[in-house]
Amino acid sequence: QVAGVETRLLQSRLVSSPPAFARSGVLAEPPAGPFPTLTATDPIGSRSSAEEGRNIQGSEMAPPLKICHLALGLGAGGLEQVVASIARGSDKARFRHRIVVLRVCDVHFVRGLEADGVDVALLRMGSLKQPARLRELYRLAARLEPHVVHAHSGTFMDAYAMTLLAPHSPRLLLTSHGHPVESGWKELVRVGLPTVRAHAHVCVSDDLRDFFRERLRLLPVGRKVITVLNGVDTEAFQPRRKPGVLSGVSTQELDDLRGSFVIGSVGRLEPVKNHELLLEAFATLVERTERPCRLVLVGDGTLRPRLEQLARELKIGGRVHFWGVREDVPQVLNLFDAIALTSLTEGTSISLLEAQASGLPAFVTDVGGNRRIVVDGKTGYVSPLGKPLTLADHLAKVVENPELHAELARSARDSVLASFDLDSMIRKYEALYLGEKP
Repeated sequence: QVAGVETRLLQSRLVSSPPAFARSGVLAEPPAGPFPTLTATDPIGSRSSAEEGRNIQGSEMAPPLKICHLALGLGAGGLEQVVASIARGSDKARFRHRIVVLRVCDVHFVRGLEADGVDVALLRMGSLKQPARLRELYRLAARLEPHVVHAHSGTFMDAYAMTLLAPHSPRLLLTSHGHPVESGWKELVRVGLPTVRAHAHVCVSDDLRDFFRERLRLLPVGRKVITVLNGVDTEAFQPRRKPGVLSGVSTQELDDLRGSFVIGSVGRLEPVKNHELLLEAFATLVERTERPCRLVLVGDGTLRPRLEQLARELKIGGRVHFWGVREDVPQVLNLFDAIALTSLTEGTSISLLEAQASGLPAFVTDVGGNRRIVVDGKTGYVSPLGKPLTLADHLAKVVENPELHAELARSARDSVLASFDLDSMIRKYEALYLGEKP
């Protein structure tokens, strides 16, 4: 009751002026970040309510539920791919998705979403403090009037405040895509309070679900913390012939790669991805096998200079290729013979699922949801953290045995088809939007 009174008082103070993004343009300069910022005008609200209430044949129907996704950023990462897949793949007659980004966007990624009819807007929230932040969240809720606010990792408290302040009380749904950065009381507040209010707190792996159930055991969250496994588009990602041409890659480099066993890794070049372990294991592999091997790192980040230096120190600089961020990941994966992810923590890795759907045996560290995706000895191999020699042993076993490689590749694809279907993931989120069990 006290919270309700405080909310009404705060609403009465906030309702007096129009939304900041309506005055200044939602896509004004945000704080600097890893992605280029969008500079178009705000598309939110571009369709009339009458248009929303008609299907493509023009007949009257119940208006679709309005889903507002909150995300810190929007680019080529796994979290962003999940959000994009939900927005693109859900039933457009029943759901309309808007993605509100609180910090930075990759302009190419956003344009692709907009081409598919998904509204995207970038708010200047990164530097806002209370109470200005609360005021902007209230204005956002009042303008969009979402039926559901779907908060993704890092935005839980913003979504909590948005649903608390909104006059129409939208449903709150949370999705944790990985382990939280903070711990202790901060984690309890920033994850626990939103979970208490939420209809459900979705985790993308059973390991992550168990983690949050343990951390929030003192709060009345019951069975709200559940698992919905990520899924991938197995039509876009499937085994194909190695590409003859790749944008930005020379013919000589492609020839060198086609004549080698190519181990790939797709992910940000940041500490959590633990590429040092992969480089050390690869250096050991090169010493052990006579078969030519190469390592391709797809992605960029703050550690790139350090990793390039480490490759030179390990005397494998000529065999390691740093390709940066790529927009043609399906084609790049078809160039690889195996995928390696040596992260310190993972949920259900989209990059890993895409690689296995492409028929690549996987070599991963035993963290998070990796063991749920990679069946040790059947679709790839799982190595303990901090054991580069074990990882090198697993790699050598497959590099030197083409029959084993082919068997693992077939099983990897079959495993994704059986357990990580994209349509199944989308249907489960649709059920949650409707307040049902997935």
